[in-house]
Amino acid sequence: MRLRQAGIAVSASATEWLYFNVKTLQSCRGFQSCSVVVMARQSAYLVRDPALAAPVVITWWKGTDGITNAPNLQSVRDADAVGDLVDKFSHAYREQSPKR
Repeated sequence: MRLRQAGIAVSASATEWLYFNVKTLQSCRGFQSCSVVVMARQSAYLVRDPALAAPVVITWWKGTDGITNAPNLQSVRDADAVGDLVDKFSHAYREQSPKR
C-alpha cells in the first residue's frame, strides 16, 4: 500500500521485487531484539559487457536493528521499522526514476 501511495507500480508479474526480512529474538527478561532488512532485487547488466546479465542482484538495501518489549513488537512491522524503510526506498526510487 505504501508503494502505491508513493506512485510506484506494484504487480505480481514484475521481474523486480522488494524483499523484507524481519527477525526477532526474545530475551529471558521479556525484551525483543529485532532486525529488519528491506532490499530491492532485480536483473542487471554489466556496463562493460551488456551481453553479461546477472539474473538477480541487490540494487538497494537498508536495514535497522532495535530492542523493544513484546507488546510493541507489532509496531516493528506496522509503522516503525518496516514502514520507515519502505518510505526510504520510495524516496530513493523516485530520485532515480523521475516521472517523464
